[in-house]
Amino acid sequence: MTIISRPLSIGNAERDQRLDRLRSAMATGGIDATLITPGSNMRYFFAEPFYESERFVGVLVTADRNIFICPKFEESAIRAKFPMASEMAFWEEHESPFALIASLLADHGCQRCALDPECSYGHAARLIDAVAQLEKPVIHGSAASIIAPLRAKNHKPKST
Repeated sequence: MTIISRPLSIGNAERDQRLDRLRSAMATGGIDATLITPGSNMRYFFAEPFYESERFVGVLVTADRNIFICPKFEESAIRAKFPMASEMAFWEEHESPFALIASLLADHGCQRCALDPECSYGHAARLIDAVAQLEKPVIHGSAASIIAPLRAKNHKPKST
């Protein structure tokens, strides 16, 4: 992709507005957390491209936090790409990132979690298996119904 064809990056204010709208939609839908995975939704909410690989990277968005999840050895790359990544959760090569996400959901008292509709089946299946191991059940489903309206072409950002 050349510089000319790359969409303009959003600033901090626009990113915060997009995340505020996501949180508002989550609250309206009774969703405690949304897991954003690499792809167009990560670009939309965090202004940076990141591509899915066999090593899980994502952002758990709760009512008051953005928790960036990545392998420990990727910390510097994630911090370089996402300077707003102040809260991070790491997993080591021998650990399951999906067990980490499940424990984050439990630790934050999340009972309903929405998953980025662009998440791969393999990652989604492993997350569902990990969530099923929790002592308290976490209801999960697609975040498509809360993300799609936010990204609609006719959606106008709030003016500041």
